[in-house]
Amino acid sequence: MLTPKQRDERAMRILSVIELSLDATGDVPTVLQMSRQLGMAHSSLHEALVRMQRDGLIEWDKHAIKTLYVTDYGDLTYERAKRGKELGELV
Repeated sequence: MLTPKQRDERAMRILSVIELSLDATGDVPTVLQMSRQLGMAHSSLHEALVRMQRDGLIEWDKHAIKTLYVTDYGDLTYERAKRGKELGELV
């Protein structure tokens, strides 16, 4: 079981992957792409995304393709975390 700090760090890593993909391609990566890039099991990533949605960081319809996006609150949270660390440390 993850500590709250580990959950927060995982969420920032996921947000970083999303933001970097948006910057590079204009698209949010799929759950499969994110799980591969992060080295996470699909189920662990899914659980993290559900928690992130509950916490207001993302909006996501897990039953539809290309429905994940970062909320304003998620973007603000990510930018604050990024200022505290080098971007490479988040990924």
